[in-house]
Amino acid sequence: MKKLPLYICLGLGLLGFMSSCEDKFENYEESEPSWLGPNIYDYLSNRGDCKYFCQLIQDCGYYETMKRTGSNTLFFSPDSTFESYFRSPEAVRKGYTSYDKLPQSMKYLMLRSCMIENAQLIERLSQTDHGGTLFRRTTLMEIEDTIPLVTYQDMPHNAYFESFKNDTIRMLMDGTSWTLVQFFPEVMSSLKVTDNDMKYVIGNGASTDQTYLFQSKVVNRDITCKNGYLHELDRICMIPDNMAGYIRTEESVSDFNHLMERFCEPVIYKTTADGQKIYELRYFNESTVRPHKTDVNGKTASGTLYFDPGWNLYQYGSAGANSNYAYEGDMAAMYVPTNQAMAEYFSDDLEAEGHDIYVSFGGKWDSVPDNICADIVKNHQLQSFANSTPSHYGTLKDMAGYEMEISEDNIVGSYVARNGIVYLINKVLPPLDYRSVMGPVKVDQSLKLFNLAMGDNYCQFQYYLRSLKSTYNFFVTPDEYMVNYTDPVSAGYSGVRRNSYWDFWLNPSTNAITATVHNGTTGDSIGVNTSGGISGALTSRLTDILNQQTIVGELTPGREWYVTKGYAPIRLIWSGDQVVGAQGAGNAAPCNVLETYDKTNGYTRYIDGILQTSPNSLYATLRQHAGASVAGSADDKFKEFYDMCEYCGLFEKNPTSTCAAIDYRLKFLNQYHYTVYVPGNAGILQAIADGVVPSVNAIEQCALTAEEEASGMDLQTKKDSLLNIMERFIRYHVQDYSLFINGENIQEAEYLSATLNNATHKFYPLFVTQNGTSMEVLDNYNYRQKRNGSPYAAVKVQTGASDNNIMTRDLIVNNAVTTAATGIETYSYSVVHLLEDGKYLRFE
Repeated sequence: MKKLPLYICLGLGLLGFMSSCEDKFENYEESEPSWLGPNIYDYLSNRGDCKYFCQLIQDCGYYETMKRTGSNTLFFSPDSTFESYFRSPEAVRKGYTSYDKLPQSMKYLMLRSCMIENAQLIERLSQTDHGGTLFRRTTLMEIEDTIPLVTYQDMPHNAYFESFKNDTIRMLMDGTSWTLVQFFPEVMSSLKVTDNDMKYVIGNGASTDQTYLFQSKVVNRDITCKNGYLHELDRICMIPDNMAGYIRTEESVSDFNHLMERFCEPVIYKTTADGQKIYELRYFNESTVRPHKTDVNGKTASGTLYFDPGWNLYQYGSAGANSNYAYEGDMAAMYVPTNQAMAEYFSDDLEAEGHDIYVSFGGKWDSVPDNICADIVKNHQLQSFANSTPSHYGTLKDMAGYEMEISEDNIVGSYVARNGIVYLINKVLPPLDYRSVMGPVKVDQSLKLFNLAMGDNYCQFQYYLRSLKSTYNFFVTPDEYMVNYTDPVSAGYSGVRRNSYWDFWLNPSTNAITATVHNGTTGDSIGVNTSGGISGALTSRLTDILNQQTIVGELTPGREWYVTKGYAPIRLIWSGDQVVGAQGAGNAAPCNVLETYDKTNGYTRYIDGILQTSPNSLYATLRQHAGASVAGSADDKFKEFYDMCEYCGLFEKNPTSTCAAIDYRLKFLNQYHYTVYVPGNAGILQAIADGVVPSVNAIEQCALTAEEEASGMDLQTKKDSLLNIMERFIRYHVQDYSLFINGENIQEAEYLSATLNNATHKFYPLFVTQNGTSMEVLDNYNYRQKRNGSPYAAVKVQTGASDNNIMTRDLIVNNAVTTAATGIETYSYSVVHLLEDGKYLRFE
């Protein structure tokens, strides 16, 4: 069927508005409406300033198309734009300094880049055939119109191209169709792009009410001709490179490109009839639409990007689900750091964010493993242009869902590619993992055990350390020092397994953490533990180590004692304002700090050992000072307090039918940290004399008074009442939160005891002052005295070397029979202080 000229279509649309009723349909092909302009070719020729473009039409074989037939849309540019191009650095570099020096392939590119089938106004060009926003469209440019002949020098420099070292190959930068990018007013409105965004996308002076094809401005739109519409541009429209192509040729980002090109390979696109192989360049990526995770040899890629930056028809979802997720509705975005930014990041400067990577790999990017480089490169990729423009800064998140710390001041340039936009930026945007305190662990090959321990197969600690809202001091132990870990669970074993210690090592054949178990006395090897997984014995111990070696919060120079994430006490050694050592309650001597890295959410500190927890329970600690009647007791300074605890039955062995304490635990403590203020023997006797608490003998020998007998009270009820008074007295000497001499400086800070006020249903408070060398406690009785203006006194903590800061841990294991336990079920930490002689704490 013969195709009707454009003016017939237009004439039919306007028929109802014509004043004449004469039927002239049969004459439309011979007589043309007066309101139509000339054909496309004649319009351009008659202008007088489009000689180059007319010649382009002729040289590319489109003279008849543009003069006589069909309906077309053409973006054109006048002679002045050609002259500007011939003087441009790119044209000079390629030798295209005049029209007659343009190769035929370049002429095809110049013309077909701006041809669209069917006649369409700008407004109609903004819409898909199914009603969606048309941000990108394919052109008449054929994929095989130009297949570059690539020399080895111009190929990506990775192992996949080594076989072409002495060859040249035909290689497409991508084997999918090229697209136009339409920054049209209707499109920008739909995508919610702002005028300020346009300033960074197109350049100063750009706005959303102007029309751009790529970065070429439409200065005269919707010119009507007999066979189509023309739209005039302020520069030659040539479809630019895709993102990968631009990054590859932009010298200012060559360092970033060097990393990115590790993750690509040549894939056969087709083999011609004469046997010549044509390749296309593919990047390893994990996108859902067009993934490429395995190389041509069937081997899994050593690193993948989020998407292929060279994919012309890039899209990040299924076109069937929603047209706006197809290539037509959006494009990708990449934030690419300049060489200067890369140098500032990857530096021997202690303040550089990538200093840890620099040190770990000898200051050479080529030595950094692929998985780390892939993590860094891909974090600069975002799947949506529309959702990552500058107007989204402040809430912009990377593909992993974490906030990107970027501002408009970081943008130093931009490039609109055919599949996305490239923002050139003056900073590196590493993944959150590398910015956080676990960054050095992920990159330093001497920390493989800690790196695995943090991960999903073991403790899953990485999710905790990613928080930028917290400040951490993360003490990490290099592999060579992951030895002599005292297994706390083994304290409940018998025979050679009792009080054993573990040496951790990496099994090279399985890449799994393994532990050699040693006899705690002889040092002989007595077994190997490989029970990984999130519920395994290894994970139980590794979690204990990670918790013990993580302090949450800022450090105060000179302050010795801190409570870790796992509630364990840890002592820091200072030299001026620098931490030079760390010591757990179970370490005979401090571990030395070997290196310190300043990260976004705190400090990572290497130490030459494992921080050990206290081997002693609260029960065992009190018992060690319970007098001559107790085997192994060194003295009797805790005797009266210990006897009261025992008499009240506050120590238990099996809190449930499925778990047990290593020896005994204080039954009202939970998985937290506490302070226990122990009155000396004289203090207990004084409390008894003051009538605050009954003695053990008084309860044992109590009898009913006549009035009590008359009221019907039985003797056991009276004993239970006295026993309750004794337990409440003991509980008031136990408070939430561990406090240490030379811990946090506080002034009458309020803490809750373990004694409940039955009237208010709140726990009675204690008020503590600690100044670095001494500690005193104002109990609730004396606090009320003070508030009433009556005489009061605080109770001091003894300052003898063995009378305060005594560390304990009540440990519950995961079996009712401790010899069969495999892991830690729960625990509580307590620090014990002996109160000054003759003193005790009183809540009422």
